[in-house]
Amino acid sequence: MANCLIDMGQTDRALQLRIMGAHLHHDPEEWELLANESRERGFKQQSLYCLGKVCGLDGSRLNAFWDRAFLAKELGQPRIVSPSI
Repeated sequence: MANCLIDMGQTDRALQLRIMGAHLHHDPEEWELLANESRERGFKQQSLYCLGKVCGLDGSRLNAFWDRAFLAKELGQPRIVSPSI
């Protein structure tokens, strides 16, 4: 369905649909792609959400942790990635 939306030129709606589908697959690579695409389109908060999913699914993806921390700081939300004490 997302591909149909892309063909119709509704790329933002297709991205939203792909994010909904990613909740079913639990694939960190897919979430990382969605995070990058979201950020490229200017949806920084959405990108931060997707990066959180990547980090939660695969703790070995250090670049995702770094990108998430940088983006959270950029958005003025550093508490999202600060360690619990």
